[in-house]
Amino acid sequence: MNGNAPIDIVTLAGFRFASRQLRRGFSRRMVAALKKTGQHLSTETLEPRSMMAVTPPTLSIEDATIEEGDAGTKNAAVILRLSHAANTPVSLRFATANGDATAGGDYLAKAGIVSFPAGTTTRRVLVAIRGDRTHEPNETFTLNLSAARGATIADPSGLVTIADNDRTPVSAQAATPTPTLVAAPLVAPAATAPAPVQFAVTSDWGSGFNGEVTVRNTATAAYGGWTVTFDFDGQITALWNGVIASHSGSRYTVRNESWNGVIGAGGMTTFGFTAAPGGGSAVLRNLTASTRSACRIATSSSTRGARPTASTSARMPISRGSPACSSWTRSSATPA
Repeated sequence: MNGNAPIDIVTLAGFRFASRQLRRGFSRRMVAALKKTGQHLSTETLEPRSMMAVTPPTLSIEDATIEEGDAGTKNAAVILRLSHAANTPVSLRFATANGDATAGGDYLAKAGIVSFPAGTTTRRVLVAIRGDRTHEPNETFTLNLSAARGATIADPSGLVTIADNDRTPVSAQAATPTPTLVAAPLVAPAATAPAPVQFAVTSDWGSGFNGEVTVRNTATAAYGGWTVTFDFDGQITALWNGVIASHSGSRYTVRNESWNGVIGAGGMTTFGFTAAPGGGSAVLRNLTASTRSACRIATSSSTRGARPTASTSARMPISRGSPACSSWTRSSATPA
């Protein structure tokens, strides 16, 4: 500043300050400096209405990527940002829109209003993503912004990508051609026999799940009764098509109902249950099945009217004409 050189007020009016406090501090210092040189300007002169105008913030939305689960739902977080904090609240509307991903099947549709309190710059919108065990390409949907108040929308749409986490199916390998010089019979590999007892999760919602256990008769004679034993760290809250015979700590023993103990050769039966928690805890360890072949009681005079022993009719249905009783057979599970 040179002596009594005039101040270009037009130039000062073009300035923009980050806050009202900075602008007023600048004005007070300018007034004090000008008084020392003999010039007199008021604070109002240095703060015309054009200098007091506050530029509204702009709104933007970030893209998001989330890996889908195998069951239940998990939340995708979409971040909304203001270019700078506003002195008054900012609000806007949002809504999801289908892309490759469809509402209901891949994610849960959502719409509403987001508010930024004064002084804040970030908010997030949570959208529930549904899990499955089907291999498919990555899918996308959008979150659209509209009707902003107190700000302008710079980026009106964010892309949400659902990354598939299921394994790619293994294609069948081409058969090795038979050598032309040496004739040899081709032996087909033996079919793998189904496991005598298997467990599968039929539905899972995170805090709980439904499970199903299958008991198969892999023998040539009918079963007359069965029990299944396993370890589970959670709590079974309901069970059907079976009876919990014992429960100690994490060890459960389930036996057949009176009407589903007999399983014909090559046949099967199932029982189901509801338990908690789900997710990674939906596992049955040390799963084994004990089965007994159908049996009958001899009708000779030496045994007629005798009380059945615990090793015969007390543990299974009795049918006249069935094969003689045999000992219980124990089988281990093959993971489903």
